[in-house]
This record gives sequence, structure tokens and C-alpha cells, in this order.
Amino acid sequence: MVYMITTREDSYIPSTCLRENANLDIVIFWENSIEAREINAIGPEDIVIIAINDSDTVKLIKTVLDDHGVPAGCVIDFYKFFYAMIPFMRADRVMNDPGFPGYEGVILGLSHAEFGILADNLSVPMANLSVSSQDLYYNLQTFKYVMNKYSDRFSALNYLILDMYNYNYFNYDLSLSKIVAPYWYYGGGYNIDDHNYPDNKNFEYTLENIRDAIDKKLLSGITDDHIYLWTEFFDMECNHESRHEYYVNYPGIHKRSQMINEDIIRDFNYTPSNVVKRFESTIEENVRIFDEMLSYAREVNPDVKIYVLLMPVNAEAWEFGGKKEYLKWKPEFESIISRAKEKNDFFYLDMMDSELSHDTKSWYDTEHLNYYGAIQFTELLNSLLNK
Repeated sequence: MVYMITTREDSYIPSTCLRENANLDIVIFWENSIEAREINAIGPEDIVIIAINDSDTVKLIKTVLDDHGVPAGCVIDFYKFFYAMIPFMRADRVMNDPGFPGYEGVILGLSHAEFGILADNLSVPMANLSVSSQDLYYNLQTFKYVMNKYSDRFSALNYLILDMYNYNYFNYDLSLSKIVAPYWYYGGGYNIDDHNYPDNKNFEYTLENIRDAIDKKLLSGITDDHIYLWTEFFDMECNHESRHEYYVNYPGIHKRSQMINEDIIRDFNYTPSNVVKRFESTIEENVRIFDEMLSYAREVNPDVKIYVLLMPVNAEAWEFGGKKEYLKWKPEFESIISRAKEKNDFFYLDMMDSELSHDTKSWYDTEHLNYYGAIQFTELLNSLLNK
């Protein structure tokens, strides 16, 4: 017998992947307590597909099946396979989104754009390729990567939006920082090029070691028996527009509804080292990278509209979080921007002190907008793009 254990909420995705000739004998809806007791009828000769998108529930069901003598190789964790099939690197994931037939623009930047710009709400179809902690170098590499590998997904490159975080951004090299490993391993950042990482004194392992760890994480617990059974029942290329929510830049962003409170603001006192300390070689390199990014965008489309953006900061938190130190960088930052505009014209939007900066209900934490704030900011961005 072939069983599928699922819930009504989680059953839709597997139903769209199921092969036409695949036969399921019994479907058990787990949230129905009367149906759920049918798990006790499952025995060692049966095949079980668990299609529940909750790891704790899957673990419980697997434990029960093990007690019933069902071989581990005959139990398929559908969503484990499903997530392993979705590209891990953020750029690949977004560009393979079955819900978007094509794009006209690219959004690059850090977590502020990752959480603060809702690509689905923009009036122009854009790929949001922002990743937490992403620096100028990896923004450029990501940009070139998608324009070369996924050129067929762009009807034209009419827009480029670059989130530059704060006035010290030219003094930032992610590959030399303590957060580069999380950027690759957790964030799905661009992991094809290690940039200056060989000079990073914080880690002993290589980028290749990290890529191997990513593969191990994604494929853990998946055996050849599981792969054989999966291909018997499901289509490995089961792309469908209903799966759009799994391919967006940050799945589940609508759940970021937390609102910042006064205690968090008062306790905020964080000034990164690249705000306090100057790294001359990093600045020089990043100025070159910035110019190259602008020139490359013009090569792709001479008429592309480029927006260099400083997104809103939480005004109250910034007072506690090194505002004076950041502002010391402003004259130099704006001087670099001004010189770059002489070579490649673009729109420079300093929105750090906007109405949203003073709207407490729009902030998730001291640095990032919540979902409501992202809705408001995206609407504001739309109004600027449509001018």
C-alpha cells in the first residue's frame, strides 16, 4: 500500500508535482484526528509519503512509523526533497521563480532592501537580489551573474536599484568580515567567488568547505532509495506558478510583523568596526567596483534608470547607535557619489531621514522595516519610479 500523510494546507504543492501515473492508495489528513489514527494500520510492507511542512510533525510521524517496522528507505519526506530542489543561492532561486515570466529590473543591496522592498508590489517586474550583509563586490558579481546566466528572463534591463545602507558603505569588505560565512551558509549569498576571503583571519575553512557543508545540509537524510521512490511518484521538474512564494527573495516576509519597542531602542548601542576604523584599500577598491557596476549597467542598456538608494533608518535608534560616527563619513560618501554621477548619471536618493524613520509601527527592529513598513516604503519607491 502507498500512503500519503499530509494536511489540507500542505497537500496542494505535492498534488501539483504528482505524476499522472502515480497511484496513492490512501491519503491521511493529519489534522483530522479520526483519519490520523489510520497511521496504526501502516506496516513494514508499505510505502509512506509524508507531505507536511513542519519538521516536528514529520519527526513524530517517522518515529511512529519506525515503531511499526516501516523501513526508513520507504518513507519519503516530500518537503525535504522539495526544498532541496529549490536553488540555494539567492540569485538562482529568484531567477528560477516560476511565478515571474520575466523581469525589467534588478534590486541589489543588503538586508534593508531584502526586507524593505517588496518586489511583488512594484509597478515594474523586478528581481530583488538583496542579501543580508552583501557588499559592493558581491552586488556586482550577482548583477553580472544573473545578466549572463539568465539573460532570457529579462525583456530589458530598464531599472537598477542599489541599496547602499549608510555613508560608510565604501569602507566595507564582506569577505574580510566575521559575517561572510553566515552570508554564504545561511543567507544564500553569491558563493562562486571568495574575493579577499583567503586573507580573512577569522576562519580556517575555505569557501569550498562551506559549499560542501551547504550540500550536506540540503541533502542530509536523502538516500538513493528515497530518490528512486521520489522519481516514481513525483516530477523532479515540478515548477508551477503556485510555488512563487518559495522562490521569492525572502519567503514568509509577511510574517515579519513584530514592532520595535522602546526597551530595544534604548538598549541599542552598536557601531561596527568599519564605521570607527578606516580601511583605505577597501575604499579604493569599492570606488572602482561602484564605477564598474554603473558602467556595466549602461553596457547592458544605455537608457537604464539607475537609483542609488540610502533607505530609511530608525531615527530614535540611530541616536543611540553611532549616528555621529556615521555622519563623519557623509561628506566623503557624497563626494564619491558626485564624481561617479559625472561619468554615469543616476538618481541618488538619500531617504535615511524620512517619515518612515519616525514611524515606530513600521519597524521590526532597530535597523529593519517590518512588513507594514515594507509596504509603505515600496509604495513610496513606486511613486519615485513612476515619475
